Amino acid sequence: MGNKYPITNEELGCLARVQHDLFRMVCEGALDAKQALLGLRHVINGRLVWVPDISAAELVAMVQEHVGLTHCDPNYAKYSFLQDARGKGYEVCVWRPHMAVETTTVREHFRTRGFDGNPAAFLTWVMHSPLGLHASIPSDDAQLFRCPKTGTLFAPDFGREGSDRGLGLHEVTHNWESGWVFVGFRSVQMQISP
Repeated sequence: MGNKYPITNEELGCLARVQHDLFRMVCEGALDAKQALLGLRHVINGRLVWVPDISAAELVAMVQEHVGLTHCDPNYAKYSFLQDARGKGYEVCVWRPHMAVETTTVREHFRTRGFDGNPAAFLTWVMHSPLGLHASIPSDDAQLFRCPKTGTLFAPDFGREGSDRGLGLHEVTHNWESGWVFVGFRSVQMQISP
């Protein structure tokens, strides 16, 4: 009998990592076991990510290890992207516009749906290693990377094609060409009904 729900080896690896992270959080007392099980269901459905309660450098290293990055923009070492996201859960919204769009259009799309770009949640989400070009654009410019020399603002991006996997920064003043996929997030509070 064939598998009713076909899954790739990468998807299995991602599921194992999520289970490991949730198990660790329960053991450390940072998360209730019932919350973890409910959250795992949402993660399996691709609707939820948890930002680990670790430093920005540790999160980038985790992405490097899990995804096998072939390129990582060195500016991530200077980018304060965690804000207050550590240890929090986020619902995921993915938008594929199939046309060139401006940054303001992306921000408006997510804002009207109650979502926003979130660099820390995005880095956690890319551990699923999705194919193609992906970016997350926060509506607050303070959450973007600002080039110290020019003041130019950049949003986090992730690209995967073949064996190439890169974590980069994309200038937000330029239009985003057709083919980009955008990811928004909103904070969730896990409530377990009795």
